[in-house]
Amino acid sequence: MMPVDYGDMVASMAGAGRPSAREVSNALCADSQPGANLMGASDFLWQWGQFLDHDIEVILSSTPPAPD
Repeated sequence: MMPVDYGDMVASMAGAGRPSAREVSNALCADSQPGANLMGASDFLWQWGQFLDHDIEVILSSTPPAPD
């Protein structure tokens, strides 16, 4: 979607004047209306879902211990 933009046109970093990843993340994730959304859910809801998703994935992918 964007043209290639490397310092040496091959692989080196470019864009010394660009904002840092943290600045971009903060700008994209800025919450203009803190608190619950229209359905009454806060950010805790998606964070809890993410925790459950990762926990279930670890449980399902782990190998059970061999019986003694």
